[in-house]
Amino acid sequence: MKTYLLNLFFFLFSSIILGQKDYNARLTMFGSVKEFSITPSEEIWVATSETNTFCTKQFGQLWSIDPFKSFKSLNPDTGHRFDRINFFSEDIIMLSGFFHEDDEEDFIFWSGNHGKSWEKIKFGKNSWIDATYVNTNGKAWMSGSSKDIYHSEDNGRTWKKFTIADNSNKDIRFSSIHFAKNETTGLFGSMENDLYRTENNCKTWEKLETPLSQGKYQNESRNEEGSISKVRLLPNYYILKQENKVFISDPVIINWKELTDVINFEVTEADKLYTINSDLTISLFDSSLSLIWKSEKKLNTFPDAITVKNGKLFSLDSERVTLINNKNIESSELFTNQVPIEEPYLKAKHKGEKYGFQYADILQYDKSAGKWFRLMTTDFPISNGAEFNGNLIISDESLKEYFSVDEKLKTIQKFELPKKLFDTKTNPVNEFEIELGSSGCFHREISNLLFKRKGNSFIKTTKRKESDDFLKKMDKEINENKINNLISILDDSRFKKPTVSDLKITQTDINEFKKFIDEVEIKHKEGSKLILDFDNPYLFRVENPDFGFYKKVADSIFSISDNDIENSFLEGPHMISTSRVWRKLNITFSDGKKLSIENYEYQPNYMYTPWSVEYDNLKFISTSVQLGELIDKITNGQFFEQSLKEKNYVLFRIADYLYHQKLKK
Repeated sequence: MKTYLLNLFFFLFSSIILGQKDYNARLTMFGSVKEFSITPSEEIWVATSETNTFCTKQFGQLWSIDPFKSFKSLNPDTGHRFDRINFFSEDIIMLSGFFHEDDEEDFIFWSGNHGKSWEKIKFGKNSWIDATYVNTNGKAWMSGSSKDIYHSEDNGRTWKKFTIADNSNKDIRFSSIHFAKNETTGLFGSMENDLYRTENNCKTWEKLETPLSQGKYQNESRNEEGSISKVRLLPNYYILKQENKVFISDPVIINWKELTDVINFEVTEADKLYTINSDLTISLFDSSLSLIWKSEKKLNTFPDAITVKNGKLFSLDSERVTLINNKNIESSELFTNQVPIEEPYLKAKHKGEKYGFQYADILQYDKSAGKWFRLMTTDFPISNGAEFNGNLIISDESLKEYFSVDEKLKTIQKFELPKKLFDTKTNPVNEFEIELGSSGCFHREISNLLFKRKGNSFIKTTKRKESDDFLKKMDKEINENKINNLISILDDSRFKKPTVSDLKITQTDINEFKKFIDEVEIKHKEGSKLILDFDNPYLFRVENPDFGFYKKVADSIFSISDNDIENSFLEGPHMISTSRVWRKLNITFSDGKKLSIENYEYQPNYMYTPWSVEYDNLKFISTSVQLGELIDKITNGQFFEQSLKEKNYVLFRIADYLYHQKLKK
């Protein structure tokens, strides 16, 4: 009897624990994050450009939103921007960035009681503070748009100004500062390829050569000035980051050497060096650069910011904080209980229940509580969720892998879609529509043509137009075989990758492309811009590309793998635009279900790949060249821009993709 009661107790206890619903929302940090801070007790604090602050009392705990409620009483206007939060001690805090009030920009915000109250502390000339360095002895240095250096010896309470001695009239804007333990030797890196050293706390200065000025790498863009985003001192080494490349040098004889496998770094209080490696592993070195250990585990993603405290490395990205300590790498996702889980964008009904999909979470709606809770979390971002043939299914980011969800066991398993999604014999097409649209800050235009079935053909019935020229030469009657063939090609493309043979490239095409690249190189040498041209489909990634690489790719086009061809087609534009242009086919079947085939990239790939497809709440991607060719044929060559159908363009996009992979390595 005692055993039965004991077992019943454990059953009831575990049921209560396991039955608890997770209502905690994922934390969204509105605004960009340049830096974050750790207090001596290892509270984690973040300040964003949108004047938001966030903190967690301990790694792994829930986050608080805007814990500095008292700061709101200062009524910061929209001109304010937080770039960082610094802690001199557990209670003494400094907020810096860009603050503007009453035509003044010469102050920071300071608190001596852990943010319960705040003061405006003036430091000197109007300045956007771009860089700070705070040590453990109450000393601080900062600089910004005014070129001056500001120094405090009393925890940021008062400030003294230093002016850098520079013979040029150049407006130097420092972006990183670091001082040695002696508090007199410091390095200052600027946004425009300047590196200065002081050995007497800013009284005198020495300008040092940088990796760029020593010719250690080629400046890839005319728009970049060799910005130095981070400088650090070790007893026997200087280390810096210039244009996302990491270099190290002896401090006596400046001769920079690139650390090609390192993407970021930090120096601890004990002068140990953490490096984040290109494969996202972590290494720890002593002050003589002898390796102490290297992790086997990797970071989940590239960090937005890193910092050190108490000998530990902390990494922050949009989804998690990662703690690296004693060879261990532990991640904690960002959650808060101060706001509810937001209404998910992706939703589906299944067995009378409402489900939502957000990031990697599968959510369920609690009818009694009137809010969403987290049912389970997958190990991949969810791009599609729907009920299909009685199953609740989800897919990954690629929209190629599908999984069925067991909502009771909270598990997922691989799910295979039917080999054929469409059967136009038993479920024929009733009508189809061709649509061209564009939208931007100040406009929205849509033109379309609707074709309805009449016997074995589709007849043009209506035309809503923004332009009289929209598909003016398209046939008024389309045979059903063309539409059925289009749907069949689309269906088959779910299991096929595009190949070089699909492109029908000839040696003449290759020669023409190489000639085109030669002409671009000549124009470039004459001063022509290669980037930041929204109307040019031939948009290079950097201002000074390796033109020879592009020609080598063309020469070796027939040996390029199907994976590289497909990945080049899947790659979206590398520029952001407020304008959106879409080309779309809407197909309606006799059972009322709809199929949409759409390209909405601002700068589409060859033949307008990739195509985003949605049918019966299912989504997938098609990179079929044949699909684009048939759409072009059905529309009599009027639906696509001519330049995006040319062999020059497909060769360029493949070469540009491969060049991007080379740059990333």
